[in-house]
Amino acid sequence: MRRVASSIGKSGLMANRIFYSSPEAIRSMIENLRTLADTSTESIEKLRKWLEQQDGFVSDSSLIDVISVCFPNDEQGSAVFNTLQNLNADDLDQALETIQVWRNSRPKNAQDFSDEQLLATEARLRNLVRNYPALNRTRKAKRLRVVLGNELKGVAFICDARPVFDEERDHIEGLISVTTMKLFYERQNLDGEEIEITLSAGQLDQLIEEAEKARKKLRVMKASIGEWLPAGQMEDCE
Repeated sequence: MRRVASSIGKSGLMANRIFYSSPEAIRSMIENLRTLADTSTESIEKLRKWLEQQDGFVSDSSLIDVISVCFPNDEQGSAVFNTLQNLNADDLDQALETIQVWRNSRPKNAQDFSDEQLLATEARLRNLVRNYPALNRTRKAKRLRVVLGNELKGVAFICDARPVFDEERDHIEGLISVTTMKLFYERQNLDGEEIEITLSAGQLDQLIEEAEKARKKLRVMKASIGEWLPAGQMEDCE
């Protein structure tokens, strides 16, 4: 059920921005909430209890793992994940109002999102979306990371070999290895960008060495500073 991860960010929104977004984002929200109407109340109750028991921070990976167990259906799991990512308890009334405005805008919309589905969605939303301290703390950490700089969304390494020709360009005398690192990131205005950097084998080794040093520093910070924190841990230190 790890395919839940493929839907992260499909709506492209963070909490408190969902009602001021593009029509595409609103339609994505509608699809998620309509799917939520088909989820079982038992599964939502199980997930809610897990969230209430968490302290510190809730990573995306741990949340996806729990959702995948509670909601074996991938579409439902994705809808639950996106709902938790994009809505907080203070947004519920406005979210329901947005659905109602959308339903009233066209007769077909009211048919696609029936009164029964709306009632089921509201009941599940009010049970699922609550003020979970760990989830709220994680949202704050994500917002802070965006404010501090561009947010890394992915990285890829492409390894290649390029020929070295003789002076007459008649024969290949050797090969050189080339590694291209592609960084995919999101700017503060939510625009997606990417950058390519060519690395030699030595530079790649240096990059790995520096990354290991950074990870060691994070572990030391968690072991020392983390003891002073109320929840006893730091975000993203594992």
